[in-house]
Amino acid sequence: MPLAPLKDRKQLMAACLERDIAIEGWNYCATLDPDGATLLLGRNSGILVIDLVSGGSREVEVPAAVYDAVSCLEFTADRTRVIATLWVGSVAVLTWPELRCVAVHRVCDTRLHGLAVLQDGRSAWLGGHDGRRTRIDLDDGTVLAACADEQMWMADAALSPDGELLVTADAAGNVRLCDPQSGAERRLLRISGSAQNMSFHGEELLVPSLTTAIVDVASGETRAGFTGEHKLGAQTATFVTDELVATGGAHDPLLVLWDRTDGSSALTLKPYNKGAIERVLLTPDREHLVVVPRCDQAVQIWRATGLVEAARRSR
Repeated sequence: MPLAPLKDRKQLMAACLERDIAIEGWNYCATLDPDGATLLLGRNSGILVIDLVSGGSREVEVPAAVYDAVSCLEFTADRTRVIATLWVGSVAVLTWPELRCVAVHRVCDTRLHGLAVLQDGRSAWLGGHDGRRTRIDLDDGTVLAACADEQMWMADAALSPDGELLVTADAAGNVRLCDPQSGAERRLLRISGSAQNMSFHGEELLVPSLTTAIVDVASGETRAGFTGEHKLGAQTATFVTDELVATGGAHDPLLVLWDRTDGSSALTLKPYNKGAIERVLLTPDREHLVVVPRCDQAVQIWRATGLVEAARRSR
């Protein structure tokens, strides 16, 4: 679906955009705390913490990132720690909610992009430009397992909700379904482009890329694919409902809602005048869609039900 007329977009923003939180600087990753009340942004030197209710924010310096940037952020399952990867080969362990850095471990001498924390919260899989996926002990930094079959570099990683499957994506368009303990490959899938910010929805894997895909992990089959609105693909994606998927452009400022039943775009918006969208996140209560820009501008908090209704009216 083409971009909605400006008048319609303004009306929709007035009806559905709940909060606009101005920020400055580059955002390299983003995640919500388990309650969905706080947004963490990975940035140069550390983490920007934003209270989504009040709009207030604070900067937290990560010691190892003083001359670096935070590239991935993830909470442990018990909600007591935040794990942060740094571009120049290190991983930091911070307490939550204090965000006090208690450990920094060197992993490699190249950039790190992928992070998947195992369910026990004691170890995590990491990967980047060294072409490896490496599992380390988060307490002492010991390497527990390593596999060197990621082509070019590892771009992303994710763990299934039951903890029984590790998924990695490399820059050559390979998605690997792996054993979460050893890292051994179980199945290899091919996609168009390099995947970013993969996520699970039950037994399905959502893979943002040149063509964003919903993949059944049991069979490896693609159940739905979305392409056309983002000229150079999607940077981020999330389920808004069981039938609607939201994507943000990797090289454009478009927010698109897709109908998975036929792969068509149901609603196309332009939250920002320029740039790109770093992350689109649905809060745990499924009531709000949080849109994070790549650089400057503002974090936007949209009422999810309003967007869903607008998408359905447009069909």
